[in-house]
Amino acid sequence: EIYLVMIKCMKWCFLSMVKMIKERLKGTLEDENFSVVFKGSLIVFLAKVTAVPIGLLISLIIAKNYGAGVLGDLTLITSFLTISGLFVTVGLNMSLLYLIPEQFEKFGFPAARSVFLNAVKIVMLTGFLISCFSWFNVSSAFLFSSESNILLVPHT
Repeated sequence: EIYLVMIKCMKWCFLSMVKMIKERLKGTLEDENFSVVFKGSLIVFLAKVTAVPIGLLISLIIAKNYGAGVLGDLTLITSFLTISGLFVTVGLNMSLLYLIPEQFEKFGFPAARSVFLNAVKIVMLTGFLISCFSWFNVSSAFLFSSESNILLVPHT
């Protein structure tokens, strides 16, 4: 008997939650800009969902043909580049989402373009500085040694 009461309670909670979500989405779906944002978000979501199995497949191919050492080196390099990318953009990618529309509304297209171009200059400068710093601090002996499999040919 207690299980039936629990099941009825869970069913009621689920149905009330679905009803609340429908009510909240009703106004959102009527918004004309929502469809544009939704389509763009759906494309990005599908691209990321597609990228995961492709990345896994490529990792398997690399591991099979070149061995675990090369895959480890590739993962290390990819991780380093990802973390460096966070420092290179210095948060500008998110702040531009706020700044460009604000400048466009207040001052028009030339101001928004100026903000974008200045951000590109900052990213290029920080990217150059970080790449120089990385180049001089990474031991070139590691990159081209026999311990690192980066430049070696596939296994036989």
